[in-house]
Amino acid sequence: MVKVVEKFHRHSNNTINTLLIFQELKELKLKLLQMEKFLKYIMILLVIRIKDVVMAVLYKPMIIIKIHTVILRTPT
Repeated sequence: MVKVVEKFHRHSNNTINTLLIFQELKELKLKLLQMEKFLKYIMILLVIRIKDVVMAVLYKPMIIIKIHTVILRTPT
């Protein structure tokens, strides 16, 4: 009788441990998903920022050239 109770107790402990492990895995999965979303958000912000910098670098000289041509074309 004692052996049966011991076996049951050990078995229930294993079950509890397994459930705890699955719970921890679920929590880790949620944390990873949150981190993934956060990283995607940061990547989008970086891409937008890089695009803005590239546009600024490319368009500033063009604007300056246009201003110069307008100044040169205006009659004095």
